[in-house]
Amino acid sequence: MSIRREARTMWGIQDKELNENILIEWGSRNNLLVYHAPTHSELNPNESPVLQNTSTYNFITRKLVNESHGLFLNLQVLSQQESNNEKKEQLIKISHKYRSILTECICNLSKVTESTALNDSERREYENQFEMFYNIELIWNLCEILFIDIMQPGLILQQLLQWIRFHFHDDDSSSEIMEYDTPENHPSFWKIIYSHILNGKLDEARRMLKIHTQSSQESFCLMDELLRKMPLFKSSLSQSVVEVGFRWRHWQEQCEKLLATGEFSHESNLETICKILCGNKKIFEELRELCGNWYRMMVSRLLYSDPCLTVNSLSDVAKECIDICVGINGLSQVDKILLAVLEFDLGQVMRECCNLNDNWWFVTHLTDLLYHCGYLEQINYGTRLREFYIIDYAGSLMSHKSLWQIGVDYFDHCPEMGRQYLEMYLERIPLSNHAKVTKILTIAKSRNMQQLVNSIYKVMGVQANRNKQLGTALCWAVQSKDINFMSYLADKFLIDYVNCGKFTSLDLLDNLGPSMLVSDKLTFLGKYREFHKFYEEKDFASATSLLVSLLSSKLVPKHFCITLLLDALPLLESTEVTFSSHQMYELLYSLEELIESSTFKRHQLSKNAQELEELKEKLNLLRFALGRNLAKAAIREGSYQDV
Repeated sequence: MSIRREARTMWGIQDKELNENILIEWGSRNNLLVYHAPTHSELNPNESPVLQNTSTYNFITRKLVNESHGLFLNLQVLSQQESNNEKKEQLIKISHKYRSILTECICNLSKVTESTALNDSERREYENQFEMFYNIELIWNLCEILFIDIMQPGLILQQLLQWIRFHFHDDDSSSEIMEYDTPENHPSFWKIIYSHILNGKLDEARRMLKIHTQSSQESFCLMDELLRKMPLFKSSLSQSVVEVGFRWRHWQEQCEKLLATGEFSHESNLETICKILCGNKKIFEELRELCGNWYRMMVSRLLYSDPCLTVNSLSDVAKECIDICVGINGLSQVDKILLAVLEFDLGQVMRECCNLNDNWWFVTHLTDLLYHCGYLEQINYGTRLREFYIIDYAGSLMSHKSLWQIGVDYFDHCPEMGRQYLEMYLERIPLSNHAKVTKILTIAKSRNMQQLVNSIYKVMGVQANRNKQLGTALCWAVQSKDINFMSYLADKFLIDYVNCGKFTSLDLLDNLGPSMLVSDKLTFLGKYREFHKFYEEKDFASATSLLVSLLSSKLVPKHFCITLLLDALPLLESTEVTFSSHQMYELLYSLEELIESSTFKRHQLSKNAQELEELKEKLNLLRFALGRNLAKAAIREGSYQDV
């Protein structure tokens, strides 16, 4: 059933309600768009509209598909070979490589959007893809921090800070600010300092404060000292959570004391910085525009409220920041996924990821990675869910003219249903050229899909027959072992021989070998060709013996008996007697049987007067030759007996 017809069936649309100019495409967020084509558009009547997944199949993201395919296969192998410690290291490396591929794709999409060769529609499309893959990388990075590259409390905060810094860049107007005689008068001076502090870039904030014209005052020196002494975990140092936590609490108590005693009251901006260092909730509400979004605010709040945090405290702070920034009802699709990650609700993460973009690349590879990390055991039907995503992603690849071979490898790693789905998809790939057919056959044979292999042989045989390539068609038929089709093609070879007076595809007929024994008609065709070879080699004795053997074996198709009997004429007219009397009787019996048969009578009715006269003349000539050779054979055999 065509896509057009399937869509009509799905929505209960009757043919009379909608004409044939229907177009169907993938929209965003896995939506199927069905719409009426403009009246002036022309559709090829032999083609159905094609479902296209544009974000996967353009020239940039195709590279993403190819490279991630290799990583996917490596992951399946590594997960089975490595020990637990080695496996964790390899999983982290694989995750980093996935993100590296995503980052490269994002950079390439960014460059393309700047091209002047694009029209507005194309530019919007690439911009949408840029945003989509940017969000995918943002989510993947957070999943990597919380599920894959898991570190001790404290270092998680450093990872989250790096996550924010990598994906969001502060306004950098430093060079412009330096041109001012009084830098603090620049409208962005304090905003940049606040932003640096919120993102944990304390050294950058200190450098900005030092260009203030009053930086030598005691309050500025005191603030610089507070920023310098803030205790943080560092991966390069061996620090305990207790030690850093104790030092940090002592440091924040000092900040709160200075704020309470009014040390910065004469400079409101320094007072604001001190409130940030104290983790004052109200100041975060005031600076929410500088944070940009709720998860940037979340990391900033954690930095100044609980630097020794555990992952269990993330969701509570996240919800507080959501209430401050957008409210729970204002969450975007990306926000919902990030919140689900912070709540460690993997089931919700996967459900939301399915709606994030218009292909299954993201949810498939992320789910597979989490499966090998052992997290899907926490979800009902987690393993089957992984297989479901892989099958859907592989199915989307199978619809593409050049990516379908990649889809095959994904099906191979679905132990329950992968083989069945692969076989169904391979059956539906158009057999448009010999190279593609060879690839499909190689795939099917290597997986012991014999039924599919035979089906392809039959289809190719039928196509070759339609194209009047009898030799090719017979070659496919022999490989498929379809007896009926082989018999049909053998008949066509004989009919063509009667019409043209010669055989085509001699190489094939001369090398049928044991294959000719599968079908009676194919056996006759092979033996009849062998008769011709004997005749061409002037081995008349062998030709005579084979001719009589064919007639007596009853393998001869009824419509071909006349031709075979007439083939005896040149041998009968030979000066050398090659027939025995017994063989003569066999020929005479076959001739009389033919003349009395209904097939011969129908054959006569199909002839015009001239053809009928020629046929009678040939048969009379054959009778005469048979009678004369019978006499010769009898005399010769009588002479042998006398001797």
